[in-house]
Amino acid sequence: MFRSMRLAIASLALAAACSGQVCPTIDFVNARNFNMLTGSNVLLMVARRSDGAYSGFPHMSSGSYRRYLEIPNFQDRFASCLPLPARGQAPLDVRTPRGAASGPAAVIADAGNGSTVGAWIGLGGTVLQVYQGSREGSFRTRTNYTVGPARRGVLADDFDRDGPPDLAVLYTANDGRASGIAFLKGNGDGTFGAPVNTTFDANFPASFARTDFNGDGRLDLAVADNGGRIYVFNGRGDGGFTAGPVYTLAAGNNITSIAVGDVNGDGRADLVAATGAGRFAVLGGNADGTFAAPRDFEGLTQPQYIALGDFNRDGRPDIALSSQTQTVGIALNRGDGTFAAPEAYVANYDASTLQLVDFNRDGHLDIVIGEGSDQAMAPGGDSGYFMVLLGNGDGTLAAAPLSTAEFQVTQGAAGDFNGDGRADVVVAGFSGNLQTLLMGANNRLRRGPRLRIDAAAAAEMATGDFNGDGRLDLAIAADTSRAVLVLAGDGQGGFSQLARVATPLTALSVSTADFNGDGRADLAVAYRGAQQTDAGGVRLLLNQAGSFTLGPEVRAGSPSQVVAGDLDGDGRADLLVLERGPFEPNPANPGALLFLAGRGNGTFADPVTYRASLGPARVVTGDLNGDGRRDLIVLGRGPSFRFETGVLLGLAGGRFGAATLYQSSFGPADAVVADFDGDGRADLVTAHCCGETDMTVRPGNGDGTLQGEVHFPGGGDPAQVLAGDLNNDGRPDLVIRGTAGVSTLINNSRRGVEIVNAATFAAGPVAPDSIVTARGSRLATATAQAESAALPTALAGTIVRIRDARGIEHSAPMSYASPGQINLVLPAAVAPGAGTVTVTAGDGFTQTGTVVVEPLAPSIFQLNGAGLTAAWAIRIRRDGSRTYEPVYDVAGGAVVAKPIDLGETGDQIVLEIYGTGLRGGSAGVLVRMGGSSLTPAYAGRQPDFPGLDQVNITVPASFRGRGAVTLTFESEGRVSNETTLTFR
Repeated sequence: MFRSMRLAIASLALAAACSGQVCPTIDFVNARNFNMLTGSNVLLMVARRSDGAYSGFPHMSSGSYRRYLEIPNFQDRFASCLPLPARGQAPLDVRTPRGAASGPAAVIADAGNGSTVGAWIGLGGTVLQVYQGSREGSFRTRTNYTVGPARRGVLADDFDRDGPPDLAVLYTANDGRASGIAFLKGNGDGTFGAPVNTTFDANFPASFARTDFNGDGRLDLAVADNGGRIYVFNGRGDGGFTAGPVYTLAAGNNITSIAVGDVNGDGRADLVAATGAGRFAVLGGNADGTFAAPRDFEGLTQPQYIALGDFNRDGRPDIALSSQTQTVGIALNRGDGTFAAPEAYVANYDASTLQLVDFNRDGHLDIVIGEGSDQAMAPGGDSGYFMVLLGNGDGTLAAAPLSTAEFQVTQGAAGDFNGDGRADVVVAGFSGNLQTLLMGANNRLRRGPRLRIDAAAAAEMATGDFNGDGRLDLAIAADTSRAVLVLAGDGQGGFSQLARVATPLTALSVSTADFNGDGRADLAVAYRGAQQTDAGGVRLLLNQAGSFTLGPEVRAGSPSQVVAGDLDGDGRADLLVLERGPFEPNPANPGALLFLAGRGNGTFADPVTYRASLGPARVVTGDLNGDGRRDLIVLGRGPSFRFETGVLLGLAGGRFGAATLYQSSFGPADAVVADFDGDGRADLVTAHCCGETDMTVRPGNGDGTLQGEVHFPGGGDPAQVLAGDLNNDGRPDLVIRGTAGVSTLINNSRRGVEIVNAATFAAGPVAPDSIVTARGSRLATATAQAESAALPTALAGTIVRIRDARGIEHSAPMSYASPGQINLVLPAAVAPGAGTVTVTAGDGFTQTGTVVVEPLAPSIFQLNGAGLTAAWAIRIRRDGSRTYEPVYDVAGGAVVAKPIDLGETGDQIVLEIYGTGLRGGSAGVLVRMGGSSLTPAYAGRQPDFPGLDQVNITVPASFRGRGAVTLTFESEGRVSNETTLTFR
């Protein structure tokens, strides 16, 4: 029986190794989203535990709000797959300073009686909902309080100085006048007294913050309104407030959010306010609680929220901003009370409230988009999504940078315009604006040369060397200007006009190829009348050493897009013309694709018509099945407002197959085909317009079919997506154009095979005859687990070979195989040093990685994300009888610590602890537990599982009642990971 129990805990430890954090197959450096609406009437909240880590708590989102599960170390779901810097000196203080953020729509606070209280407002209503619950993240009861007329924010603090937290609610009337602050006295049991109102006349108050402005020990309030005024209310210490000075910003600066902090280092509270003019104001605090005249700084357009926090660890509070354009930004404090222009990043659907916390406990400040407080949070706004932008500790975020031009961007093209080996972007806007955005530090595009072009706007742009000087040039379909402009690049990011060719009608699309075989890049331009179904055509513009002459005209119905290139693989440039059809898809008048095979002399064969959706909107090309032929990917709309992606595979003889249709998310606007994860298969990334920040990726299967959509944020209203190597690492990255600007998403997909410790999932040396994990993509074609202790060297069709530092090759036995992860035993005969791992999947796909082998690499298996030690407690009683007792329990589906009872005097507790990488040491193993150094009775091979080690120690009686303690192994100067156990 004892053996079967030992097998159970060892199996649980190894199962945890099979369920480690698996990173997305195709991944980009971006803010991390998590859908908090996990099911019907289920809401996931996040609460900070006593050790500083966060847990996720699914609740019923109505009724009792009962918590039924805990997900420990919830922060690891957001941090483990990003290229983050080394940890800081220590986790940051978990508390947000008073006033550092505006009063949000929800707060969660300590009720003062061992419980938690949560207060929620619904903007525009009169009911304040207050929930009473436990500190462990569950809510039990709800009480409604009438506060009105329309609530704008809520703060929780001890305004009357009696200990329990009170509530202050900012409200306004529907006409913007008759505003007020409602004070609800905390009773200390999670309930509150009736509202006591302090009224004032304001222009739609929008935000408020609290601190002690005048140093009298009482909490004061600053209230900002849409008229650009800030009202100061001095606290009386009894929950009441007395009106103080009013400060007015410049005309037009309606305030959307306000916060308080010492931004200039003089020890006094200053005011910071985000304004609708895309600026933020700083009002320096005086010794008497008044404020100096406002100073104005560049902010974000359409701001929503402002908060203060130190993002670069220089001891000075920086400014964090959010915007209705689905962005957040950080303006760094220069140290003299002034601020640099904010660096913006892509956020999610509703960045209305920001929490500034060290979410992943690495010593760097992060941004969480969600309602609540630094102690407990719920999804922001009505999106249902919880988003985290992790800080790097240097003032930047591990997220997608968002860059802007000096004008609103309407079109873009990618290429290396300054010859530094990295892709840049040239963008166009209205009124003839054109500007180059050059790739700079931190993978952010920086503003380069700007010029005015001879056109009202750009409908589409194409790049090529049109004058033969080896530099990248630009061709622009100039929309209503009825022209194509050709601009010569200067190799430094600047352009000058090379040619201007008139078109008969509105120029909508331009593409480039050598149509007549003279070695020069020609142009094809599509044009038509103002309406979508108006007649038009396609005209060739033949390159005459940098000047262009009108070539043959191709009649093509009512084209909206033209694509040029060798589409049929015969070495001659062809044309593909897209006709959208009417705005509302109509079976009687469907859109179409016209393929015109090029003859190599500037003429084409008669068009062949293909169809995908009823209303095709955009077509891109790529080789989805690896046969060397170009396939067509069509984005469009079908009947009943259904959006579709159609794939037409290229066939021999210059033909295309029938369309295979995939249902698509709303509004596919543009797409790009590339092998993003390095598996040799082309993938599809699609931008979905009008869906706020929605991007999707469909991994390719390599046979012309696509997998399901995986969503990720791409910036506000993404309309165009481009692919290019932005950081010169040989991998395709993304450039996404949206209403807020241009975002850059660096490819973070795993390539090749990564070898990590199976117990910790940490990179580093591993030991012979130990359990290790291989991570990647396409490692196996299926998921399988070994059925016996005699591990196979082929599992799920996959084999793993290791060539060690001496050049000797070994086959590795495996216990688990899946497409993203393999658990294997490093053969005992592998020599120390650097080796190569080769994984060959059942479909023949082979990839490699490196492994560093050392004789000793001690590690301890964990039973959950909180670091619970994988162990058994063996109780040996006075009479010699013994029982095996687990150190864990299962509560609500989660593995949690079960305290080890040291029992009566005379009982002896022996811990049987499971790890790996220990057996190769020549010296003994030392166990450090709870500050004590313990010598094991046994340390070595566990007899039932290959690669598993076992350490037995006797627990001293002094551990009775110790509570949670940490535990590590140490041998020959090498220390294992730290795990935990609990004693009572």
